[in-house]
Amino acid sequence: MKPLYISIPAWGKTYVDIATRFTIPAVFASLAAGGMREPANFIIHTDDQDRFKTALCGHNLIFRALAEPRPTQAQNWPVFKAAHRDAMAITPKGAILTLLNSDIVVSRETFGFVSDVFESDKIRVIASSGGIRATLCDTSAPPIGASAVDLNAWIWANKHSIIQECIWGKGRSGLPTVLFFEHDDGGVSMHYFHLVPMFMIKDDRSLSFKGTIDDDLLGCYGDDECFFVSDKQMAFAELSPASKVHSVGQLLTVDVMMNFWKDRFLPCHLRNFRHRISVLGNPQNTHPAADEIIMKLSRLPRAVPR
Repeated sequence: MKPLYISIPAWGKTYVDIATRFTIPAVFASLAAGGMREPANFIIHTDDQDRFKTALCGHNLIFRALAEPRPTQAQNWPVFKAAHRDAMAITPKGAILTLLNSDIVVSRETFGFVSDVFESDKIRVIASSGGIRATLCDTSAPPIGASAVDLNAWIWANKHSIIQECIWGKGRSGLPTVLFFEHDDGGVSMHYFHLVPMFMIKDDRSLSFKGTIDDDLLGCYGDDECFFVSDKQMAFAELSPASKVHSVGQLLTVDVMMNFWKDRFLPCHLRNFRHRISVLGNPQNTHPAADEIIMKLSRLPRAVPR
């Protein structure tokens, strides 16, 4: 396997706790299941090196300074962006870089599957949801070392209120970057405008991006360079306290989605949204509402790459 670098920015007691209690053990379980014998290289941007030294004993640690000593809530996204940009800059050419946040639990198959995908010389990046948000509480800890099927089942049983507001026909999210569709056969699928380039092969290209990595970084890669996770090849839970909320507004309809996205989306967002991702069961067809959103956005001038 190519050398593996894993970036985890985490600061503040709450998120350092989540990273060391859940994120890192899940990564270890997946590395072991994938037969990874060489120690991974962890790039850690944090304000608590001691906790990570204990949690990552036996692995190669690369500590990096945060962009802010102790970021406030308003500074979180710029600091995440700076940490991921720094991780991309210091990862050596030819290595696999994994871009995580402090609150992501990966399924058991993850790193074995990533290794298999990158056997192809053409694929340079693996795009995924980056994590379906689940409610973190004392009574329901996420399963560590679970399969993608089991992890998705746990997420859906503990789905966060932000996710509930993104379910088609029920939700009223004021920030509909992802939609979940419940199918007649009992399955659930998702379509995501902001897919995450969570795994990449470092090369010589300029990886410029304006937002965080889930916004426009995938636009640096061509269609034939991307692998889109679609059918539970791996899964990710994003752990959030129940107190975290997004704004709510009108019931989500095709017109509401068009009004929200018509002046916001980029060609890479539309490319992302075209991909149906299976969450539960095995939905065979794209939901009609998703097809209609894709069709209408495809007709707008913004759908053409510039």
